[in-house]
Amino acid sequence: MRKIICTEKNARLSLLILAVCLVHPPHGLGIPVCLFHRLTGLPCPGCGLTRSISSILHGRFGLAFQYHPFGFLFIALLALGAAYTLLRAPARVRIERWVDRRNRPLLYAYRITLALFLVFGFVRMGVTAYNRFAHAEPERTAGLARLP
Repeated sequence: MRKIICTEKNARLSLLILAVCLVHPPHGLGIPVCLFHRLTGLPCPGCGLTRSISSILHGRFGLAFQYHPFGFLFIALLALGAAYTLLRAPARVRIERWVDRRNRPLLYAYRITLALFLVFGFVRMGVTAYNRFAHAEPERTAGLARLP
């Protein structure tokens, strides 16, 4: 678990993601970046995370929750990763030891969070699909022109 949490590469990546989300407008850029959403019209489990984190950084917490409720967890993890880069070596060693001593509970927490994230994503995907198809206009009989 320490290899996931306590690495310089992940800490720097956290800083980069936070910086991008800070300059990213909360409403998005207006261009689709999710290939899954682009191909299917359905949100993937991660759709909305960037907008959610950006909204949190801009103080729009309600909007952030609407975009993706896991944004609050991700921003906390990103902030911890970014803070890790600011620590001196002795403090990093203490954190690494703390993580090593709690490897099993952290691994369980990671797996549970991942499962909840995926369940949320697939439920949202199903609800979106249902709403699109349940409220879609029935197809007209083939060959008939559409009346105004």
